[in-house]
Amino acid sequence: MLEEITEEVILKEVPDNRTCPLAAKDGTLRAGPIYTAMMRLQESTPCPFYKFVWLNCAPPRVRFFAWLLVQNKIQCKTNLLAKNVVDDSECEVCRAGAESPDHLILHCPIASQFWEKLGIAVHQAFVTQLWLLERPAGVPAQHYHTFLLLCAWQLWKHRHDVVFRKQEPSLLRLLLCCKEEARLWSCRLPRQDKNVAEAWCSIFCSNM
Repeated sequence: MLEEITEEVILKEVPDNRTCPLAAKDGTLRAGPIYTAMMRLQESTPCPFYKFVWLNCAPPRVRFFAWLLVQNKIQCKTNLLAKNVVDDSECEVCRAGAESPDHLILHCPIASQFWEKLGIAVHQAFVTQLWLLERPAGVPAQHYHTFLLLCAWQLWKHRHDVVFRKQEPSLLRLLLCCKEEARLWSCRLPRQDKNVAEAWCSIFCSNM
């Protein structure tokens, strides 16, 4: 097919000017506008996680983490094992199951206890539908998706503390880190919604 296309190309001794409607003014082609355009083209079959992942107040790196998470592509041990990076998939937090995205964020014993403390049922949940977790009455409806991402992000960081810093798994430390992160994220919320972050901090404190 490529040969057939190149046979129709006629070379000329003039500069080769190329234009692309998705390129920046300096001619640089960036992934962001292309991704946005692709999402707009899918209006008839919209991306189910677009709003959850990108339209929230979480920091950019957390949104990127969420984008990987909802597609089961975070670098947990089941994915690393498939790439021959590790020798086994055992969860290093609980040593009682394979460290898949669902296990690590939802069903690992410490993760299950964490979500139970918050009043969020995750028994039959999947990370590919994380945004469908039912909101308990005590959690503000405003910025609920941001709250879920904060929790998932801290579970991921807690796993890193166990694996790379050799810390013991600790539900108390996890809740404390969530509280501190909620306080930091308060500056990311609209000024009129600062009370939402305060409510998050209270929720984490009340469950320590």
